[in-house]
Amino acid sequence: MPVLWLNNRRADPRLPEAMDLDVPAAVRTPVRILGILLLVVSVAGFVAPPVVIGVWPWQLMPLTARVLAGWGGLLAVGNPTISGDRRWSSWVAGVESIAPGISSSS
Repeated sequence: MPVLWLNNRRADPRLPEAMDLDVPAAVRTPVRILGILLLVVSVAGFVAPPVVIGVWPWQLMPLTARVLAGWGGLLAVGNPTISGDRRWSSWVAGVESIAPGISSSS
């Protein structure tokens, strides 16, 4: 999928469609920062599960901490990816790609 996405990205003129909305920087920046913070937490949870286990609100086993870190990694990668584009139509596609993974984890 990453190869297909990158290949498709090169063909994208990155121009808004006729009725497309512009996502302001005041929205894109916090989404990007949240993604970076989630990446730090996800990597920490995967590499050093005791770090996450110590602060998690309920008891976790190391494997469970790593599984949760993996799901957090989905947002950690998705947020900065969609926040790099100012077109709302691009955000919709990104959120629709991420949402099934998040909703299936609950």
